[in-house]
Amino acid sequence: MDEPPVEIPPPTSLLAKIRKGEPTTVKRMRKINKIVAFLYRSYIAPLLGLGFIFVLIETVGRKTGKKRFTPVEYHLLYENKVTVISSRGREADWVKNIKANNAVRLHVGFKEYEAKALFIDNTDTKHKLLKSYCIKYPLFSKILFGIDVRKNKHILDSESFQFLADNLEFVAFEPINSRNQ
Repeated sequence: MDEPPVEIPPPTSLLAKIRKGEPTTVKRMRKINKIVAFLYRSYIAPLLGLGFIFVLIETVGRKTGKKRFTPVEYHLLYENKVTVISSRGREADWVKNIKANNAVRLHVGFKEYEAKALFIDNTDTKHKLLKSYCIKYPLFSKILFGIDVRKNKHILDSESFQFLADNLEFVAFEPINSRNQ
């Protein structure tokens, strides 16, 4: 007997709450991002080990022209480059800023460098990257996407999982020049 299709992300996942614009979740995420960005820019976050989890993406605001700092979870998923997944897809402000200006500076731990953003558009590649993320980081995939690969590995081959991968924005960053390396 076939199992009923699973909704990804489920309404209880962090991603679903963010995309729905749930006020409490959005407010909480903004506060967390401000704190992490402040800690990063003060060189406290790397001391606490957050440089192994978060990259601070520095962009130029597409409307204001001001510097914008966004902490994002990162991994070395694509060709051993700093790779991030935008859970808000193309709607994330940092993604829009990069597409408008393509001026990016990354802060990874104590290192910082200018980088070129490589947007990954290939559907198969996005599916493979998300699949490897979910397998390698099952706790984070459960919290963010509501996907519990420990209980159901078959979900990674479902149509709804493919749809999720297609609607996320995957960005790999290639260093242009470096400082503090």
